[in-house]
Amino acid sequence: MEYRKLGRTGLLVSRAFFGGTGIGEFESEQSTQKLVDAAWDRGINTFYSADTYHNGRAEALLGTAIRSRRNEVNLVIKAGMRVGTADAPSSSAEWKGTPRRVGIDNAMFMKKGIGPTSRGLTRKHLMTAVEASLKRLGTDYIDVYVAHFYDPSTPIEETLRAMDDLVRQGKILYVGCSQTAAWQLYRALWASEVNKLVSYQSQQIHFNVFERDSRREQLRAAEAAGVSVLAFNSLAGELLAGLHSREGETRDSMGFRRVYADMYWTDYNLDFTDEFIKLASSFGRSPSSLAYAWTLAQPAVTALNVGPRSAEGFDPVIQAIDTPLSPVEADAISTLLDRYPALPPTTAGRLTLESL
Repeated sequence: MEYRKLGRTGLLVSRAFFGGTGIGEFESEQSTQKLVDAAWDRGINTFYSADTYHNGRAEALLGTAIRSRRNEVNLVIKAGMRVGTADAPSSSAEWKGTPRRVGIDNAMFMKKGIGPTSRGLTRKHLMTAVEASLKRLGTDYIDVYVAHFYDPSTPIEETLRAMDDLVRQGKILYVGCSQTAAWQLYRALWASEVNKLVSYQSQQIHFNVFERDSRREQLRAAEAAGVSVLAFNSLAGELLAGLHSREGETRDSMGFRRVYADMYWTDYNLDFTDEFIKLASSFGRSPSSLAYAWTLAQPAVTALNVGPRSAEGFDPVIQAIDTPLSPVEADAISTLLDRYPALPPTTAGRLTLESL
């Protein structure tokens, strides 16, 4: 396993993180423990979750699984979304027979005891959210506290000052952001510098070969600022793993999920994937390993967020870390990418703070 510093800090993080939405959704306490142990045995020292994942259950399971080695692992926790709404209908579903439009139905949530201040990056929400996360995790500090999304309704200075106070209190050690545009990242870094506040050290970015062009500005901005990119969904919802076929009925399977199908399932992407799988085979790699290796080779990428459902599922990312992309592999992938220019990404299934 290789370790790199997080942003401009001295914190060493493994090039693969383990966690995500699968904990609590698919995994029980027992299976979560097995996966955490398997990750640790492979050198992974960094684990992540979000307070909103499965109404907080993911944090509770992860906290139990890492408790015996708490001070040896890094916990990356995202905050800002509503907690307790995992069973609420999506914005495209119907609620009691009435079609819902995209947006927040505060009346519905308030009937569940969840008020309008239960979201966002306000001081009020962050101060209460961190206490709830600490309780669920069973720890007294979080290593990296991450703004889940950019919150346009809250001044960035308010968010950073709240995070700065939490660092001073010892409840969090470092801060990061997620899915933030280049200008939003630099606005936050400027505010931190001018006001002498804690600054973002990492940014989670949805990144894979299909989104290479749409994420280029984010990657370059993070690299120039010395902010670590923590890439997630490197396999494009498992499409690049070669687990789904046009003919089969795996398009909407649990591992792939309908939200990813809506984003990536096109003849164009499937044609590319067919060739990508053949290319991986010619190099003696699994397609997952080649996809991970390509992502890790991007200059701004510090680590990958992965969430396999079995111990063996870690093998492709470990191979990608231990055997970096070779110049020959890089050239072959570049040639393939030239033949398949990146198409504008679909917004299907994308989450925003306004929809939660």
